[in-house]
Amino acid sequence: MYRSSSVREKKSGRIIGAAMLLLLLATPAMAQLQVGDNTVMTMNGNLGYGYSGSFANTALLPSSHSQGFQGDANLDGHYFHPNFISFNFRPYFQRMQANSESQILTSSTGFGGGLSFFGGSMFPGSINFSKDFSANSEFSIAGVPGLEGDSSGRTFGVTWGVLVPNYPQLRLYYDSGKNSGSVTGVEGKSETSSRNYGLSSGYKLKGWSLQGGIDRHNNHFVTPGYLTAEPFENGGSSTTYTASGQHNLPLNGSFGTGWAHSSYEGEDGHTWDSTAYNGSATINPRYWLSLGQTVSYTTNLSASGQPLFGTGGSAQTVLFSTDTSSLYLGSTASVRVFRRLALNGHFNHRRQWFAGHEFENSQYGGSVTYNYTSPLFGFLYFGLGVIDTLSKEGNQGLGLVANLGMNRKIGEWESSADFNYQQNVQTLINVQASSNYSFGGSIRRRFNQDTFFATSFRGSRSGLVIQEGNGNRAESFGTSFAWRRYAVGASYSQSSGTAVLTSGGALTAAPDGALIANDFLYFDARSYSVNFSTRFRRNLLLAVGYVSIDNGTARGQTGVRNIGERYSARFEYRLRKFAFIGGFNRSYQDIGTVAGPGRVVNSYRLSITRWFNIF
Repeated sequence: MYRSSSVREKKSGRIIGAAMLLLLLATPAMAQLQVGDNTVMTMNGNLGYGYSGSFANTALLPSSHSQGFQGDANLDGHYFHPNFISFNFRPYFQRMQANSESQILTSSTGFGGGLSFFGGSMFPGSINFSKDFSANSEFSIAGVPGLEGDSSGRTFGVTWGVLVPNYPQLRLYYDSGKNSGSVTGVEGKSETSSRNYGLSSGYKLKGWSLQGGIDRHNNHFVTPGYLTAEPFENGGSSTTYTASGQHNLPLNGSFGTGWAHSSYEGEDGHTWDSTAYNGSATINPRYWLSLGQTVSYTTNLSASGQPLFGTGGSAQTVLFSTDTSSLYLGSTASVRVFRRLALNGHFNHRRQWFAGHEFENSQYGGSVTYNYTSPLFGFLYFGLGVIDTLSKEGNQGLGLVANLGMNRKIGEWESSADFNYQQNVQTLINVQASSNYSFGGSIRRRFNQDTFFATSFRGSRSGLVIQEGNGNRAESFGTSFAWRRYAVGASYSQSSGTAVLTSGGALTAAPDGALIANDFLYFDARSYSVNFSTRFRRNLLLAVGYVSIDNGTARGQTGVRNIGERYSARFEYRLRKFAFIGGFNRSYQDIGTVAGPGRVVNSYRLSITRWFNIF
C-alpha cells in the first residue's frame, strides 16, 4: 500500500513507541508521583501490541505487513505550583480511532504537549508543540468528505506577556506549522506551511484606552493535480500595523478611532498595500434609545476584499488596484418600544473611486425585531428589515433582511428551526444586487433510557448574484437512531458553486461576482454515508460503515473528477482494563488525473491494549 511516510517519520515513530513503553512500565502505580520536593506528576495511558497489513489491485501499491507496540500516554504535572510552571506531554504510537460517520479506522502516530509558566504573574508565557502522522485520513473538498490518503503535520507556538501595572501591557506570539497530505495511489502531495508572529500592546492614559499592534504572516502552499486538474503553487507574506483608542462620552456614550495599514508581497510578484482610517461614536441618552455614528476612509478599496481569502490572499489573480478608495458615513438609531419589541433605523452614504470612475450612493432602512414566549408556541423570534438604495442616477431598488427562528418542545419532542435572508450584501465598488439565504432545523427525542432519535438538516443558497453563473449552494443532512444495543446512522452532504483557492491551499466559497477575482474555480462535491453498530453484553462492539464520494473541480476549460467508495468493519472487546480492537477497510478510488482503472486497497488491523494508571 502506498504510504507517504519517510524513513525519518518511521524512526520518529519508533522513538515515540520506545519512550511510551519506558514511561508506562518503569514506574509503579500510585496516586501521583513527586520528584524531589517541588515536582508533582500524574500519568495514565494505554499500551498494547498490534498487527496490520494491506494488499491492492495493482503492483504500484505492493502489499505490506507490520507489527509492533502501540498505545498512548497522558503526562501532566507542575513544578513548585501550577501557576509557576505546569506541563503536559501526550505521545501516541499507532493509535487507532474510528471516524464517527464512516467507521473507518485511522492510525496515528505523534505527540503533543505544552508548557506554561508564571501564570497569574506579570510575565506569563506558554509553549505548545505537536507532530502527527496519520494513515487512512480523509481529504475534504469544500467541507465535504473526500478522498482517502495519508497526512502529516507539525505545529509550534510561543506566547509571552509583560503585564506590569501602570505601564503599557505587551503580548508577543510566534507560531509556525507545516502540513502535507497525499491521496492513496497518487504521486505528489498537497503541502502548506506558515510562520506568523506579532506584538500587541495596550495602555490606559487619562481616560483613554489605547491599543496597537503589528502582525506578520508568511505562508506557502503546493496543490497537486487531483484538486485543480494541474499542479498549483503560490505563497506570500503580509504585514499589518494597527492603532486604536477609545474614550467615554457623556450620556452613557463612547468614542473610538482607529488606523490600520496592510501590505502584501506574493511569490508571483503580485503586491498591494492599503491604509484605513475610522471613527465611531455612540450615546444612550435613555435606556430605551441608542444613537450611533461611524465614518471610515480606505485608500485601497479593492484590498478590503482580502479577508475573504484569508491571510496572504488567493491563488487567483485578484483585481487589486492602488487607484481605488472609499469614504463611508453611517448613522444608526434604535428604540426599544416594549420589552420584546425594538425598532431600528439606519442611513449610510458611500463614495467610492475605482479605475477613474466615481460611484456614490445612499442607503436608508429600518427593521423591527420581536421575541415572543408563550406556553402555546414555546419560543419564537423574528426580525424584518427593509433597505432602500439611492444614487445620483436614481433609486437602485429595495433590499431585504429577514430572520425567523423557533425552539419548541412538543410533548417529548424537541424541535428547532431557523431561516435567514440577506439582500444587498455586496458593497465593494458600489452596492450590487446580491443576496443569500440559509435555513435548517432539527428534531430530537429520547423515548426512554434505551431509545433515542435525532435528525437535522442545514442548507444555504446564493440568491441574486452579480454575474450569471456564479453563486454557491450547500446542504447537509444527518440522522441517527438508537434502540437498546443497536444504533444506525446516515448522513449526506453536498456543496457546489464558485470558489477561490486560498493561499492556505483550501477551496473557499467565492463572493457573488467577478469584481474581486477574474479566475474562479468551479466545484461540485457530494458524499453520503451509512453506519450500523451493535453491542453484545456491553463488552463487545461491532460496527460497519459505507461512504460514497463524488467530487470535481474545473478551472477554465480544464477539470478533474474523483469518485470513490469505502467499506469498513471493526470490533472492540473490552474486559476491565484490556481492549481488543480490530478492523477491515476496503477503499476504491478513481482519480481523474491518474490513468488506468481505479485503485482498490484492502487493509486490516488487530491490536490488544491495556489501560494503566501509572501515577
